[in-house]
Amino acid sequence: MVLTHNQIAEMIRDAGILRGRELSKMVTRASDSLKATRSPIEKLQLLNAYIRQLLSKIREALKSRPEEGGKVIQVLSKIQARAIQICGLYQDHYPG
Repeated sequence: MVLTHNQIAEMIRDAGILRGRELSKMVTRASDSLKATRSPIEKLQLLNAYIRQLLSKIREALKSRPEEGGKVIQVLSKIQARAIQICGLYQDHYPG
């Protein structure tokens, strides 16, 4: 389970979900609490909890991504965004 935790943490770092201080705080806190715990069952429970925390970070990152097939258009102003929206509506109502 320790390897699973470390691999998930590495995947989160590589994907850019968490970086630097925030990720190192999570990993350090997990490592310190596992070292302080004597009971093997308690260690497994802690590992499970820390893996769940990492998985929730992945879930949050996936929810914040744009949907598949959806277009992400970068605009410079609200006027440009509204113009793009109006053009899209016009094309939907009057194809061709």
